[in-house]
Amino acid sequence: MGTTGVVLGKFLPFHRGHRFLVERAAAACDELFVLVMGSSAEEAIIPLATREAWVRELVGSPRVHVRARITDGPMSWTDPAIIAFWNRVILEMVGRPSVDVLFTSEGDTYGDVTAAGIGARHVCVDPGRAAVPISGTAIRRDPLAAWAYLDPPVRAFYARRVRVIGGESTGKTTLTDLLARRFETAWVPEFGRAYSDPKDARGETWTTADFVAIATRQGDLEDVVARRADRVLFADTDALTTGIWHRVYLGARDAGVDAIGATRPYALTLVAGTDIGWVQDGDRRSPHERALQQAELTARLDELGAPWLLVTGSRRERVAVASAAVEAATGTAAPAGGLDWLELGLEGRWRHLVPGGRHGLRVRPGGPDAIEVAASLDRERTDYATLGSALALQPAAVREADWYAARHVELAYAVARSDDERVAANAGPAT
Repeated sequence: MGTTGVVLGKFLPFHRGHRFLVERAAAACDELFVLVMGSSAEEAIIPLATREAWVRELVGSPRVHVRARITDGPMSWTDPAIIAFWNRVILEMVGRPSVDVLFTSEGDTYGDVTAAGIGARHVCVDPGRAAVPISGTAIRRDPLAAWAYLDPPVRAFYARRVRVIGGESTGKTTLTDLLARRFETAWVPEFGRAYSDPKDARGETWTTADFVAIATRQGDLEDVVARRADRVLFADTDALTTGIWHRVYLGARDAGVDAIGATRPYALTLVAGTDIGWVQDGDRRSPHERALQQAELTARLDELGAPWLLVTGSRRERVAVASAAVEAATGTAAPAGGLDWLELGLEGRWRHLVPGGRHGLRVRPGGPDAIEVAASLDRERTDYATLGSALALQPAAVREADWYAARHVELAYAVARSDDERVAANAGPAT
């Protein structure tokens, strides 16, 4: 039998210092147990299940076993009974009578006492935090300042989310795109269009289940894109808007759809104003319907007690006012440079200056268990039916998504898990 090691911690949150410790420990032994130690009081900070999922994703492997457990008990490194209690907890979680090595980043009594109690030797890795100068306390105090020390799933947890909503034809997609460019971060596209266009083209009847699916998938996509966000994430529409469309299509709101919208965490909601002209795009109803949607959305926000701001004016005015509100609400600052780039002549809801002028949809293999669907989302030329079909391959989950957003933007969805046969069936040259 080879060397068995253990790393334990609260991981509130799991950061790159923890990852450095685990990777060093894994390299020094044949089998490693990473114990996520939780208490009832800490559930309100970060739930144990969330921390366990982070650790599994980031360091779990056939040789690195992740175990998690909530245990409430007193703490002391001098009381023999309390020390013995925690030693039993550790060995119960490992499932072994002893381990060979305890790896910590603490060069104090805690490591030596714990190692002796579980029959291990103590190896201290980077005790002065010289390699990765960060702590969980510092992150909890100001997670945005510690962004460089967080991995994507943890970033998604801490990203400040801003949703941009409004009635039909209020410019919310344009505003979302421009704000993401202004803050040089990611934004979440509207999933409902990819779902509804092919459904309407087939002449299918809408049911409440469709709107539950849209609201749920919009949230799933938001959570995945949040991994790529730089401190702040912008979302074009949300489940509250989906609830409005339930009323439009089926004649009344639905409590289940509304409940999905009520549970999403947003630092700020920007409501795009109706002061711009209403434009028919083939799917919109009327200026009267737009006014109804606007009134419903703002009333619902007030019911929820959600902070929101009505954004009106020219494109430049909207971006300027919204940017200031986002900075105040999220504690982030847009990069220096002002709004001069707005003069580049970006026109049209979906028109992005894509290098090489490529438009439309690409479907190509993304590995043995994934496909990647990429589109520039030029409003007039994107094949929404193909995009919708690709997204529908695995309706139970959205595993990966990327928003490549700088000043030239392409949207990339990676939708997994699809089996090899589905990948092959949907793969092909760019068109």
